[in-house]
Amino acid sequence: MSCFRWEWSLWLKLRLWELRYQIKKSLPNTDMIFTQTPVVAERFAKTFSYPIEKIKVLQLPPPADMVCEDGQAQSDIFYQNKDCFFFLLLTRYLPHRNPSILIPLCKRYAHTFRNQKIKFIVTLNKDSPFSVKFLKKVYQYNFEDIILDAGVISRNKIAQYYQKSDVLWVPSMLETFGFPFLEAMSFELPILVPDLDFSRYVCGNAAAYYNPWDLESLYNNIIRIKEDKSFYETLKESSLKELNNRDKFAKDWTEAANDILLAFESIKK
Repeated sequence: MSCFRWEWSLWLKLRLWELRYQIKKSLPNTDMIFTQTPVVAERFAKTFSYPIEKIKVLQLPPPADMVCEDGQAQSDIFYQNKDCFFFLLLTRYLPHRNPSILIPLCKRYAHTFRNQKIKFIVTLNKDSPFSVKFLKKVYQYNFEDIILDAGVISRNKIAQYYQKSDVLWVPSMLETFGFPFLEAMSFELPILVPDLDFSRYVCGNAAAYYNPWDLESLYNNIIRIKEDKSFYETLKESSLKELNNRDKFAKDWTEAANDILLAFESIKK
Protein backbone atom coordinates (compact mmCIF):
# COMPACT_ATOMS: atom_id res chain seq x y z
CA MET A 1 0.00 0.00 0.00
CA SER A 2 1.32 3.45 -0.89
CA CYS A 3 2.24 5.87 1.89
CA PHE A 4 0.96 8.81 -0.14
CA ARG A 5 -2.37 9.75 -1.67
CA TRP A 6 -3.03 12.91 -3.65
CA GLU A 7 -5.82 15.07 -2.22
CA TRP A 8 -5.60 18.10 -4.49
CA SER A 9 -8.73 20.21 -4.60
CA LEU A 10 -9.69 22.11 -7.74
CA TRP A 11 -8.67 25.35 -6.02
CA LEU A 12 -5.17 24.02 -5.30
CA LYS A 13 -4.74 22.77 -8.85
CA LEU A 14 -5.75 26.17 -10.24
CA ARG A 15 -3.44 27.93 -7.79
CA LEU A 16 -0.47 25.83 -8.85
CA TRP A 17 -1.26 26.42 -12.51
CA GLU A 18 -1.42 30.16 -11.85
CA LEU A 19 1.93 30.19 -10.04
CA ARG A 20 3.62 28.25 -12.81
CA TYR A 21 2.20 30.66 -15.39
CA GLN A 22 3.41 33.69 -13.43
CA ILE A 23 6.90 32.25 -13.08
CA LYS A 24 7.20 31.48 -16.81
CA LYS A 25 5.96 34.97 -17.67
CA SER A 26 8.49 36.72 -15.41
CA LEU A 27 11.59 34.64 -16.21
CA PRO A 28 12.67 36.50 -19.39
CA ASN A 29 13.18 39.64 -17.28
CA THR A 30 14.77 37.86 -14.32
CA ASP A 31 18.54 38.09 -13.76
CA MET A 32 18.81 35.73 -10.81
CA ILE A 33 16.73 33.13 -8.99
CA PHE A 34 17.28 32.30 -5.31
CA THR A 35 16.56 28.80 -4.02
CA GLN A 36 17.01 27.14 -0.64
CA THR A 37 18.82 23.99 -1.78
CA PRO A 38 20.73 22.64 -4.79
CA VAL A 39 17.89 20.12 -5.21
CA VAL A 40 15.41 22.93 -5.88
CA ALA A 41 17.90 24.74 -8.12
CA GLU A 42 18.28 21.68 -10.35
CA ARG A 43 14.53 21.07 -10.49
CA PHE A 44 13.81 24.70 -11.31
CA ALA A 45 16.43 24.82 -14.06
CA LYS A 46 15.04 21.66 -15.64
CA THR A 47 11.35 22.55 -15.28
CA PHE A 48 11.63 26.07 -16.66
CA SER A 49 14.67 25.65 -18.93
CA TYR A 50 16.44 28.32 -16.92
CA PRO A 51 20.28 28.63 -16.86
CA ILE A 52 21.58 26.90 -13.75
CA GLU A 53 24.39 29.47 -13.47
CA LYS A 54 21.78 32.17 -12.85
CA ILE A 55 20.39 30.33 -9.82
CA LYS A 56 21.86 31.18 -6.41
CA VAL A 57 21.49 28.70 -3.57
CA LEU A 58 21.11 30.48 -0.23
CA GLN A 59 22.49 28.69 2.80
CA LEU A 60 19.93 29.36 5.50
CA PRO A 61 20.77 29.31 9.24
CA PRO A 62 19.46 27.13 12.05
CA PRO A 63 16.77 28.64 14.31
CA ALA A 64 17.93 31.00 17.04
CA ASP A 65 14.69 31.46 19.01
CA MET A 66 13.71 27.89 19.85
CA VAL A 67 13.84 27.79 23.66
CA CYS A 68 11.43 26.51 26.29
CA GLU A 69 10.13 29.28 28.50
CA ASP A 70 10.69 28.91 32.25
CA GLY A 71 7.56 27.99 34.15
CA GLN A 72 5.56 27.13 31.03
CA ALA A 73 2.72 24.72 31.81
CA GLN A 74 3.12 21.25 30.31
CA SER A 75 0.72 20.38 27.52
CA ASP A 76 -2.14 18.09 28.51
CA ILE A 77 -1.09 15.67 25.78
CA PHE A 78 2.17 14.86 27.55
CA TYR A 79 0.67 15.04 31.02
CA GLN A 80 -2.14 12.62 30.20
CA ASN A 81 0.00 10.19 28.20
CA LYS A 82 2.98 9.56 30.43
CA ASP A 83 5.58 6.94 29.49
CA CYS A 84 4.52 7.01 25.83
CA PHE A 85 6.69 7.35 22.74
CA PHE A 86 5.66 10.42 20.73
CA PHE A 87 5.97 11.03 16.99
CA LEU A 88 5.35 14.73 16.31
CA LEU A 89 3.77 15.76 12.98
CA LEU A 90 4.23 19.53 13.20
CA THR A 91 2.19 20.91 10.32
CA ARG A 92 -1.13 22.37 9.34
CA TYR A 93 -3.20 20.08 7.17
CA LEU A 94 -1.93 20.52 3.63
CA PRO A 95 -2.46 17.63 1.18
CA HIS A 96 1.16 17.40 0.03
CA ARG A 97 2.31 17.11 3.66
CA ASN A 98 0.40 13.86 3.79
CA PRO A 99 -0.93 13.53 7.36
CA SER A 100 -3.71 11.37 5.92
CA ILE A 101 -1.27 8.44 5.84
CA LEU A 102 -1.94 8.02 9.55
CA ILE A 103 -5.35 6.48 8.85
CA PRO A 104 -4.23 3.46 6.75
CA LEU A 105 -1.15 3.13 8.95
CA CYS A 106 -3.26 2.81 12.10
CA LYS A 107 -5.79 0.58 10.36
CA ARG A 108 -3.04 -1.95 9.81
CA TYR A 109 -0.90 -1.52 12.92
CA ALA A 110 -3.09 0.00 15.65
CA HIS A 111 -2.73 -3.09 17.86
CA THR A 112 1.06 -2.82 17.87
CA PHE A 113 1.02 0.93 18.44
CA ARG A 114 -1.21 0.49 21.48
CA ASN A 115 0.97 -2.29 22.88
CA GLN A 116 4.12 -0.25 22.29
CA LYS A 117 2.54 2.96 23.67
CA ILE A 118 3.30 4.79 20.43
CA LYS A 119 1.38 8.04 19.94
CA PHE A 120 1.21 10.40 16.97
CA ILE A 121 0.72 14.10 17.72
CA VAL A 122 -0.87 16.16 14.94
CA THR A 123 -1.27 19.95 14.92
CA LEU A 124 -4.29 20.55 12.72
CA ASN A 125 -5.96 23.78 11.66
CA LYS A 126 -9.64 23.20 12.35
CA ASP A 127 -10.80 25.64 9.64
CA SER A 128 -9.53 23.31 6.92
CA PRO A 129 -12.08 20.93 5.33
CA PHE A 130 -9.23 18.42 5.01
CA SER A 131 -8.67 18.59 8.79
CA VAL A 132 -12.36 18.10 9.51
CA LYS A 133 -12.51 15.07 7.21
CA PHE A 134 -9.36 13.61 8.73
CA LEU A 135 -10.53 14.01 12.35
CA LYS A 136 -13.88 12.42 11.50
CA LYS A 137 -11.98 9.34 10.33
CA VAL A 138 -9.87 9.33 13.48
CA TYR A 139 -13.03 9.06 15.59
CA GLN A 140 -14.80 6.78 13.11
CA TYR A 141 -12.05 4.17 13.49
CA ASN A 142 -11.52 4.84 17.23
CA PHE A 143 -7.95 6.01 16.77
CA GLU A 144 -8.23 9.00 19.10
CA ASP A 145 -6.06 7.18 21.68
CA ILE A 146 -3.26 6.86 19.09
CA ILE A 147 -3.62 10.05 17.03
CA LEU A 148 -3.64 13.05 19.37
CA ASP A 149 -4.61 16.46 17.97
CA ALA A 150 -2.87 19.39 19.70
CA GLY A 151 -4.45 21.98 17.40
CA VAL A 152 -2.39 24.82 15.98
CA ILE A 153 0.55 25.41 18.34
CA SER A 154 1.68 28.97 19.04
CA ARG A 155 5.32 29.81 18.35
CA ASN A 156 6.18 30.14 22.05
CA LYS A 157 4.95 26.58 22.73
CA ILE A 158 6.58 24.77 19.83
CA ALA A 159 9.85 24.33 21.71
CA GLN A 160 8.05 22.33 24.41
CA TYR A 161 6.69 19.91 21.81
CA TYR A 162 10.17 19.40 20.37
CA GLN A 163 11.56 18.86 23.84
CA LYS A 164 8.85 16.42 25.00
CA SER A 165 8.47 14.44 21.77
CA ASP A 166 10.72 11.55 20.80
CA VAL A 167 10.73 11.91 17.00
CA LEU A 168 9.80 14.54 14.43
CA TRP A 169 7.95 12.80 11.60
CA VAL A 170 7.55 14.79 8.39
CA PRO A 171 5.57 12.65 5.91
CA SER A 172 5.60 15.46 3.33
CA MET A 173 6.19 14.51 -0.30
CA LEU A 174 6.85 18.01 -1.64
CA GLU A 175 9.14 20.49 0.10
CA THR A 176 11.79 23.02 -0.80
CA PHE A 177 13.58 23.12 2.54
CA GLY A 178 11.60 22.65 5.77
CA PHE A 179 12.60 24.68 8.84
CA PRO A 180 11.11 22.06 11.20
CA PHE A 181 14.02 19.83 10.17
CA LEU A 182 16.50 22.37 11.50
CA GLU A 183 14.41 23.06 14.58
CA ALA A 184 14.31 19.36 15.42
CA MET A 185 18.07 19.06 14.91
CA SER A 186 18.65 21.95 17.32
CA PHE A 187 16.84 19.89 19.98
CA GLU A 188 18.74 16.73 18.95
CA LEU A 189 15.40 15.20 18.01
CA PRO A 190 15.59 12.25 15.57
CA ILE A 191 13.68 12.72 12.33
CA LEU A 192 11.56 10.28 10.30
CA VAL A 193 11.00 11.26 6.69
CA PRO A 194 10.32 9.81 3.21
CA ASP A 195 13.42 8.84 1.27
CA LEU A 196 13.34 11.70 -1.23
CA ASP A 197 15.95 14.10 -2.59
CA PHE A 198 14.92 17.18 -0.57
CA SER A 199 14.87 15.29 2.74
CA ARG A 200 18.18 13.54 2.08
CA TYR A 201 19.88 16.86 1.38
CA VAL A 202 18.58 18.73 4.44
CA CYS A 203 18.57 15.95 7.04
CA GLY A 204 21.59 13.87 6.07
CA ASN A 205 22.45 11.39 8.83
CA ALA A 206 20.00 12.93 11.33
CA ALA A 207 16.98 11.10 9.86
CA ALA A 208 15.58 7.64 9.30
CA TYR A 209 14.29 7.22 5.74
CA TYR A 210 11.42 5.06 4.52
CA ASN A 211 10.05 4.18 1.11
CA PRO A 212 7.10 6.60 0.66
CA TRP A 213 5.33 4.07 -1.57
CA ASP A 214 5.50 1.23 0.96
CA LEU A 215 3.46 1.28 4.18
CA GLU A 216 5.45 -1.59 5.64
CA SER A 217 8.69 0.34 5.15
CA LEU A 218 7.20 3.21 7.15
CA TYR A 219 6.03 0.88 9.91
CA ASN A 220 9.40 -0.88 10.12
CA ASN A 221 11.18 2.43 10.58
CA ILE A 222 8.73 3.53 13.27
CA ILE A 223 9.36 0.33 15.22
CA ARG A 224 13.13 0.48 14.66
CA ILE A 225 13.33 4.03 16.01
CA LYS A 226 11.28 2.97 19.03
CA GLU A 227 13.09 -0.30 19.76
CA ASP A 228 16.67 0.12 18.51
CA LYS A 229 18.27 2.33 21.17
CA SER A 230 21.63 2.40 19.39
CA PHE A 231 20.02 3.58 16.15
CA TYR A 232 18.01 6.21 18.04
CA GLU A 233 21.12 7.58 19.75
CA THR A 234 23.02 7.66 16.45
CA LEU A 235 20.29 9.84 14.94
CA LYS A 236 20.43 12.16 17.96
CA GLU A 237 24.21 12.46 17.81
CA SER A 238 24.06 13.28 14.10
CA SER A 239 21.62 16.17 14.61
CA LEU A 240 24.05 18.87 15.71
CA LYS A 241 26.73 17.60 13.32
CA GLU A 242 24.36 18.12 10.39
CA LEU A 243 23.23 21.49 11.73
CA ASN A 244 26.84 22.69 11.94
CA ASN A 245 27.61 21.69 8.36
CA ARG A 246 28.59 25.03 6.82
CA ASP A 247 28.44 23.54 3.33
CA LYS A 248 24.66 23.36 3.77
CA PHE A 249 23.64 25.87 6.44
CA ALA A 250 24.73 29.41 7.25
CA LYS A 251 26.04 30.27 10.72
CA ASP A 252 23.35 32.91 11.29
CA TRP A 253 21.04 35.33 9.47
CA THR A 254 23.82 37.92 9.16
CA GLU A 255 25.85 35.47 7.10
CA ALA A 256 22.79 34.59 5.01
CA ALA A 257 22.03 38.29 4.40
CA ASN A 258 25.62 38.95 3.35
CA ASP A 259 25.35 36.16 0.78
CA ILE A 260 22.27 37.85 -0.67
CA LEU A 261 24.04 41.22 -0.89
CA LEU A 262 27.03 39.63 -2.60
CA ALA A 263 24.68 38.00 -5.12
CA PHE A 264 23.10 41.41 -5.85
CA GLU A 265 26.56 42.90 -6.36
CA SER A 266 27.43 40.20 -8.87
CA ILE A 267 24.34 41.11 -10.92
CA LYS A 268 25.43 44.76 -11.09
CA LYS A 269 28.80 43.71 -12.47
